[in-house]
Amino acid sequence: RAGLLSNPRIDFWREQPDANPRVTNWTVGWTPPLDGRYGLGKEAADAGLAAARERFSADKALLRRDARAAFAAWSLAFERREVLKRQWERVRGLADVERQRARVGEESGLSARRFTLAEAEVRSALGAAEAELARAVALARAWRPDLASHDLVVEGIRFRRRRHAQLVQQCSRTLVVLLERGSALPG
Repeated sequence: RAGLLSNPRIDFWREQPDANPRVTNWTVGWTPPLDGRYGLGKEAADAGLAAARERFSADKALLRRDARAAFAAWSLAFERREVLKRQWERVRGLADVERQRARVGEESGLSARRFTLAEAEVRSALGAAEAELARAVALARAWRPDLASHDLVVEGIRFRRRRHAQLVQQCSRTLVVLLERGSALPG
């Protein structure tokens, strides 16, 4: 606090006339901060503290949003892969039937090649969905390294969504603990 208050002034003098006893005087002079600077400084410090708390809350909200986005990306990638798997199986079956019909002459070869092309397109989309799922799993594991592989790939839509909600809640709690400890976070 010494930098905020003015320094005291110390004066010393001694009088010793010829016939009188010696007199020594000490004085300390200090001007108290009655000009309002203390109150303004305290208000500024309180405002800075409130701003830091708000930034902390905003950072927690952003981290929660990012964690939820990571787990939502995993869930959506998993769903997309499952849908594309089923679609590829159906298109593959239709392409097989169309190729068989083209072999016996019931359909044209062009029609069979179209189905083969559609099968290749769906297979390509399925490969992209597998890659996206792998990326989403890696991102989810960056947020929760302790997750086992069965936590990220489980069967049954109702159970998976319930498990996903539990993971998001656990992740939110983990974020608060990490923020309070000041630990490094992924991203």
